[in-house]
Amino acid sequence: MPTVSAKLTLLLCSASIALSALTGCQSLSTKSNEPAIEDLPVKEYSAAEKQQYNQQAMAIFAEYSDWRIEQSPVLASRLDYPEQFDWDDISLETRQNQNDQLQNFHQRLQTIEEPALDKQNKVSYQTLLNQVEFELLTFPLMHLQEPLTDINNWLVISQDILLNHHPIQQVEDAHDYIDRVEALPQLFKRWQELLQWREQQGVISEKALLLKNQLRAQQYSDQYQKINVRNSELWQDFNRKLARLSLYASSEKVLQNKLYKALTRKVQPSYQALANEFNRLAKIAPETIALNQQPQGMRYYQLLLAHHSESNRDANQLFQQLSQQLSDHQQQFIKLAETSGFNPVEPAKPENALSQLKPALSWFAGEAQRFESSDPDLSLKKRQGFQHQSLQQLAAELPYYLTDIPQQSLPLQSIYPADQRFLFQTMNSHDIETNNMMYGVPGQFIQYALAEENEQLPLFRRQAPVAEFNDGWRLMALQLAADNTQQLTDKRQLLMHQQIIDELALAITDVGIHGLNWTTDQAVMFMQQNSSVNEPEMQQQLHNVRHNPAIAVRPVSGYQNIELLIDKAKQRNADFDLSVLMTEWLKLGAVPAFSAEQYLLD
Repeated sequence: MPTVSAKLTLLLCSASIALSALTGCQSLSTKSNEPAIEDLPVKEYSAAEKQQYNQQAMAIFAEYSDWRIEQSPVLASRLDYPEQFDWDDISLETRQNQNDQLQNFHQRLQTIEEPALDKQNKVSYQTLLNQVEFELLTFPLMHLQEPLTDINNWLVISQDILLNHHPIQQVEDAHDYIDRVEALPQLFKRWQELLQWREQQGVISEKALLLKNQLRAQQYSDQYQKINVRNSELWQDFNRKLARLSLYASSEKVLQNKLYKALTRKVQPSYQALANEFNRLAKIAPETIALNQQPQGMRYYQLLLAHHSESNRDANQLFQQLSQQLSDHQQQFIKLAETSGFNPVEPAKPENALSQLKPALSWFAGEAQRFESSDPDLSLKKRQGFQHQSLQQLAAELPYYLTDIPQQSLPLQSIYPADQRFLFQTMNSHDIETNNMMYGVPGQFIQYALAEENEQLPLFRRQAPVAEFNDGWRLMALQLAADNTQQLTDKRQLLMHQQIIDELALAITDVGIHGLNWTTDQAVMFMQQNSSVNEPEMQQQLHNVRHNPAIAVRPVSGYQNIELLIDKAKQRNADFDLSVLMTEWLKLGAVPAFSAEQYLLD
């Protein structure tokens, strides 16, 4: 079986992504005059050789994990590492140095004989090599990475770190908090330099996105004016945390005065400078722009597609595949709707499947909550211990771990819609379980939790889940709910198809916009014809797709990878137990699907 490096080489070379970062695809693989991988004899390794390679690999894993923490104080804060109270250095010089270090890690990984590694180390090796090669290949294209989406936006990140990841448990922590606030102007200056460098490369964010961030920066600037600063979120957060120390009033006053001066004299002007920069760029920014319209944008999009789908399909091939899958699910939905007793309005042209599908999708989208909330079995199982025995139990017990979401920073917060998080405080248990299934929270959180509990895993497998797996879990969770419920099976199956249809339609739109030059009108028309979401939600989805290329490909790719692995497992084992397979998969932590498949099926 080809190594991960060889697989990635084939994938990337076939997508015509030969970039200067790695001096072409050949540097990642064997030379062309060497025998094919399948023709090579199987090499036997002695016990001493196996021990040597495993120790060498584990040393690299540990060094890489430590290096990641050293390079990102923000990551360190999110992982609750002490004494990491700075901001990431986002200068171009530092990024070049980081790329050089990644080259070093890559070269050292290549010296390891992958077949000599034990199962867990092989998974870690494949995961790390996959990530390092992806970062090396995207480095020359980093000007195409959108810096204003929330995940990359330093206006958002800085607030999140100070409010949610910077506790004050002693006086020294309060001084560290203030020092970090005082360092914000330098961070924002580097960020402005990055925006200006992107402009020099011919890349400017969309006008609407710039104006949104101009407004956000202006609001912060206004908050930290002297007359407003005591009502600002940072001021109130600092004082709330400070009050827990029960200091003398005079000591509190000293710290408050220091923060006051930092916010009004240093931070406020830096926010205003950012607002001015966003406003300047907005005046020359395009209204809308697809990734393939940017310099080298198609190369970058093709690389994203390859990475997220773990395939060598180009945009056209992926579009055809997704379109066929969409048609198949639409036909299945129509047949199931007919047998379940739901009769949509007869269309003017019966042969037009879309006109028949649309009212059915809309109706079931509205009724989905009622169907999902009517099964009392889940809430009963919620009282059982957290034993990881079955998928139903995993889903049922999640509310216990989510009771303190506003105070915790769990990975699910990054995918759960911000305007829905408050619902956890008002939902009944059925509704919570419904939303957990709908948003794939069981996979997202359990993968993180189980990996965190396993301290033997390297940090890069514990610190964050795999996006493709957890996005795909949303769809798989619906199918599992349908398969494991004795009542309302048809309705749940309809709901499953409706969700998959919506995801496929959005994925096709993603490829259409960034890979096939679709106009905004084309994208809107396609979504209106094929998706059940309402107009405001559709506009938000299109906004997210435009600014996060290939993001909509992740759910369907993840779902397909999960399905394929389940099918292979069933073929190999007559006593196949899905709950056992999925629990073991979740325990692996953040690993690509092909690596999980090798581990689980070998």
